[in-house]
Amino acid sequence: MPPPPPGFGIPPPPGGFGRGGPAVPKSNMKTLHWKKLKPNAVQEGSLWSTLQKKQLEKKQAKVEKPESDDSGGEIGEGADSDTGSVPAERKDSKREKEKKAGAKDVVDLSLLQTMFEKKKVEKKEKKKAEVDTSKSHALDGARAQNIGIMISFLKKTPEEILKSLQACEADMTRDVLEGILAIVPQEDEVEKLSKELARDPNVKWGPPEKFCHLIGTEMKDCADRLKLWIFTLDFPSQYSDLSDDINTFDGALTTLLDADSKFTQILSMVLEIGNTMNQGTMHGNTAGFSMETLGTLGNVKSNDGKHSLLDFVVMQVLQNQPELESFTHDLHPVAAARSISLSDVSKAAQSLSAGRDRIRRRIDKGGAENDLYPQMLQRFLDDFDTKITDGITKVESLSAKTTQVAQFYGEDPFSFDPGQFFSMIIGFSQEFDTTVKAHREKELRKKRQEAREAKKKLEEEKKQKEKAESAAKTADDEAKEERLKKKTLSIQAIKERRMRLVGSEEDSDWDDDKPVKQKKTKKPMKVSDVAE
Repeated sequence: MPPPPPGFGIPPPPGGFGRGGPAVPKSNMKTLHWKKLKPNAVQEGSLWSTLQKKQLEKKQAKVEKPESDDSGGEIGEGADSDTGSVPAERKDSKREKEKKAGAKDVVDLSLLQTMFEKKKVEKKEKKKAEVDTSKSHALDGARAQNIGIMISFLKKTPEEILKSLQACEADMTRDVLEGILAIVPQEDEVEKLSKELARDPNVKWGPPEKFCHLIGTEMKDCADRLKLWIFTLDFPSQYSDLSDDINTFDGALTTLLDADSKFTQILSMVLEIGNTMNQGTMHGNTAGFSMETLGTLGNVKSNDGKHSLLDFVVMQVLQNQPELESFTHDLHPVAAARSISLSDVSKAAQSLSAGRDRIRRRIDKGGAENDLYPQMLQRFLDDFDTKITDGITKVESLSAKTTQVAQFYGEDPFSFDPGQFFSMIIGFSQEFDTTVKAHREKELRKKRQEAREAKKKLEEEKKQKEKAESAAKTADDEAKEERLKKKTLSIQAIKERRMRLVGSEEDSDWDDDKPVKQKKTKKPMKVSDVAE
């Protein structure tokens, strides 16, 4: 890297040299793991540049100017002759001068060295672990640990565990049996332990080794015993689940085999509609159709694109045969059975049958006098043998009934998948319900719109009536006012006429030589007289 141009760069850090200088001794103190700035990141005038210059000046001041007292003598001169120490006044004066000159260390390096010096670690020679030949090494460490944990959980010795298994004690629950099954010794483990014991009769065995050797020699069929035992404990729940599945599946098949059901009537309607639409074509005049067709009804659109064939079917049902609408409710058994696999039901029944056969074979083998395991298995057969036979019979009947359903709907019995068949039917019923709901909502909106329009029409008619009545009233009032005005004008005209008549009479009757005649008072005319 070329040197920086003049006026740039920073001096090297104090206590170190640039490249080519003497090697800096490695610190024997602990490392401060900080994040160093790159050299080109520290520019002239920066904080770090200023601090480094100050540290360099402070170091050079120490090198050039030796420490001295106030009189210019070396350290030690002017000390007290009796004690050899420097008076306190002179010490304080010296500190102030050093502080002003900046020559005194801010960091107590000796204290830093003391506090953070690396401790010397003395390397100790590792002693080779002595192999205790008296301990067993037949079992793997992790394997022995797992066996020991289970034995501790049982709070029994290996001998007590063996007796509990032979006596079929009640505390041998399913979880306990599963735990013991996980630690049952393997043949190679038993063989290693037997050889180890033969080589050294005084070998030290812990509970894991004792358990493996005892079970492996006294109860060689322990794994099979535990599996059959667990089978007997699981049987009630397994048989209950199997019975529920059989009954649910049988209910679905029975529902679909009803030739007079509402669902079959819906199929008849779809068949009629389809043959009418396909009349005269290669797709017409069919005797039946696959259930897959039901899922395509919603895809066939009307001429205006506003309705589907499924909409048409729903409208026909609601208008002409509303009692068929509830066919979807009648298919609930089918909906419950669509998640059940006939294959799984058959396997479950076969598993129960196989377990019963293994139990019978184990009973035939018998056992020692203190081994109550065969008697426990016999009690199980006495209680559940008939149920197992009944379950197997029902499954066989179910298979035959499934074939009957396939043939009833024109499907291939060999490729017939009941679960898929059920799903197609339930899918159609769900689409039917959705379409019915949409249709009714549409009808409801239509009725509400009609009601609003009828109400608006009534309000308009009412307004028109009120307007007509108001206009008629106004016209009547105007007519009355006109008649009254005419009457008033007539009366005024009569009054003026009378006034003129009266005035003329008075003029004719006036004479200075003759006495004044008494005026005759005339009866005022009535409005009715004027009208006449």
